[in-house]
Amino acid sequence: MKQPPQPPNRKPPQGRGPLPEWQPPRDPNAGRGQPARGAQPARPAAHKPAAPPPQPQKPKGPPMSHFACPSCGRPFTMPGKAAGRKARCPCGARVLIPPPGGVPRALWMPDEEVRKVHQQKVREGGEKNASEIALETSPAKVAMYVGVLLAIGIGFFVWKKSNESAGPPELGRPPESADDGPSVTKDLTAAELSQKYGASVATIEAVDDAGVPVGHGCGFIAASGRIATTFNLVLGASGLRTKLPDGNILQAAGLAWFDAGSDIAVATLDMGELPVAPLGDSDKVAAGEKVYILGPKMGFENDVREARIERIPAGAGQPAKLSGGVGGANAGGPVFSLGGLVIGVALLLPDGSSAMAPVNPLKAGLEEAKTRSFSEVTAAAAQRPAADILRDAERLLAGGRGRVAVQLLERAIARDSGSPAMLLALGEALLADDRPRAARRRYEEAMKSESGWAARSGIGQARLATGDTGPALAALRSALAAGAGEDPATLAALGLALARLGDAPKAAEAAGKALSLGTGHPRALRMAALACATSRDEDGTRRALAALQKLSPDESSLLLLRGELALASGDAAKAQELFEKAKEAGQGARALVGKGRALAALGQADAALMAWNEAIGARGAGEEAYWVLATGSEAAGKPEEAAAQYRNLLVGDPADADANAGLGRVLFAGDPAKALVHLKQAVEARPEGREYVFEYARACVKAGEVPAAVKALEDFVARRGDDAEARVELAVLKAPDVPEESLKLVEGLPLVGALAGRAAFARGLALFELDRSADARAAFDLAVSFDPLVGDYRYYRALAAEGENVNEALALWESFLAWAKKTGDNPERIGAVVTRLRERYGR
Repeated sequence: MKQPPQPPNRKPPQGRGPLPEWQPPRDPNAGRGQPARGAQPARPAAHKPAAPPPQPQKPKGPPMSHFACPSCGRPFTMPGKAAGRKARCPCGARVLIPPPGGVPRALWMPDEEVRKVHQQKVREGGEKNASEIALETSPAKVAMYVGVLLAIGIGFFVWKKSNESAGPPELGRPPESADDGPSVTKDLTAAELSQKYGASVATIEAVDDAGVPVGHGCGFIAASGRIATTFNLVLGASGLRTKLPDGNILQAAGLAWFDAGSDIAVATLDMGELPVAPLGDSDKVAAGEKVYILGPKMGFENDVREARIERIPAGAGQPAKLSGGVGGANAGGPVFSLGGLVIGVALLLPDGSSAMAPVNPLKAGLEEAKTRSFSEVTAAAAQRPAADILRDAERLLAGGRGRVAVQLLERAIARDSGSPAMLLALGEALLADDRPRAARRRYEEAMKSESGWAARSGIGQARLATGDTGPALAALRSALAAGAGEDPATLAALGLALARLGDAPKAAEAAGKALSLGTGHPRALRMAALACATSRDEDGTRRALAALQKLSPDESSLLLLRGELALASGDAAKAQELFEKAKEAGQGARALVGKGRALAALGQADAALMAWNEAIGARGAGEEAYWVLATGSEAAGKPEEAAAQYRNLLVGDPADADANAGLGRVLFAGDPAKALVHLKQAVEARPEGREYVFEYARACVKAGEVPAAVKALEDFVARRGDDAEARVELAVLKAPDVPEESLKLVEGLPLVGALAGRAAFARGLALFELDRSADARAAFDLAVSFDPLVGDYRYYRALAAEGENVNEALALWESFLAWAKKTGDNPERIGAVVTRLRERYGR
């Protein structure tokens, strides 16, 4: 039989199984004058569709689904396994096949009136057909909607309960997703990171036994009751003062864990419930990856800096190099991946570059339950290998903690007697701690076994810091000759020494080269800035200041340096003002020391002494505060005050040659014996230091201890036989007892100026003792011609003349008496000699 045409704009059936033989649909518009839409022309009544056959009560065979088309009423019988699928009726309607046995008509077929209205709208093209309405109201569809809603509700309830009960991960364990992959698929912006994790970052101060801050840094909450920071911040501290983001300040109870190799430490805090920064996996980071470095809250915004991982070292636990972003404020803070997980701890390396300690060692440390004291950290650090101690010292110096580096290195040297590298590192730390005299002693010890340029450069820098510009320049030139031509600190110190000696062109050249090489060396930049300011090189001074500000933007330190620059350029009034501002900004003792020097330059000696006294009582007073007060009191004629400050210096370092020499000087007038003890200690501490040997020898002669003076000079000449001045002084002292040795000491010396006059005097004394009066008289005449202001030269010239010509001798004595009365050089003694000679010769 020929199939009727398909309804227009309808797709053919999609093959969901065979349909029963097609029957023409009933015409709902029969008798209305127009055919139904898509219907065939009218046929005889014999072809009208028959009524649906009755359904059997107990069908045989597999279960079947019996239903009718809700649009045209056509009955269908389909296999039960097709239940839930859709079938297409020849009228174009889609029908949902019900389960076997059928369903009540009311559930799958709308009432007659609704069906008629809907069919009319379908004919007009504006509504769904009736089968779709039936599907939307079918039990399966309703059940599906209800199930989806129930699943959403149950899922939301479980999620909410799990988040409410989870809290921060215990002992810093990151979320489970941190091990399997980032829990946040969307990259965070800097603002989102600050908002989400800013409350987990805190400011940390390392304090000493008196509660005085000795270091500043940053940390972050890595677990409940645990805050992570850098190891070098806790090293040498007696406690940690932590300022939380909510403004509370807490003291750390101790350390839960520390690892000097990775430079990470974990402190224990009783801080309640605070947000924990989630930890990621530092083994999965790659070079070139962008990271965020989160610092403590400043004002209303967290300090978020961007950086990139430049290089990842091969060794496990070693810091990864960053492109920048780490400064003094955020060192110790968390380094986040873009996904919002902590992958490292921010580090500031000794050369000023940025790095990131990997976070994986920290994860293991968070499991530690033992609490350690801060003293254990320093003791354990001093027992480590020398290479590790040197690295720790470098990190401490990079963080501005020279005093702690000194303590660590001195412990290590006391244990192992100290290698040259350890002594050089200690000298560097002492210079950073403003103790140049102690630094010079350590550099000189290192120089005994170190033939390189580092010890020479250190001696030059230490001498420069104590004002010994001439010897400093000689030491620095020796360092350059030994290979220090590319060291920025040596070049900057050379520039400063040349500037102080008035050689501005060479000073500018050396400082300029130091600036080009030492952009990451703070002390080199400071010395270069001082060299430029002293030689009036304003452009160089600006360059040095800009480099320092970029390296360490601490405004109080910059104010202090600007005060030094103003003092170096001769503007003492401006220097005083800048030092006052630096004091208000928290620089304490250093600012007061500078203020005292500015006041001394302005001629206000008493005000300067008051400022230096205040500096000693201020926080962080160091060697320089005691030294300037001691020397200032000595210059002002206050020996008791000077002696007290020299003693304070000796408490910190009993072998300080300068302090012993100074105390010996101020004690000599009242207690010569005690003064000689301290002067001898200065010589013993620095036997190669000619200034200490000479000062001790002169004091011994004044006290009548000539053999002690001779012994000290002989020891020095044995070490430094090329020192002409020492040989001449020894010849003067030896002339009365061993004139032959005295003559040998001065033979062949290149003598000029005052030293030539002193050598002629020594030769004259030796010749006089050998009864060679004429030769002695000639030597004394030569001495007077070189230095006519020395009375002893005239005295012995007249004495030698008595053996030659008494009348001439008397004339010499009388001229000597007139000179003594004019200059005040003991005219009574000369007058007594003249009176004696007149009486003897009847004049």
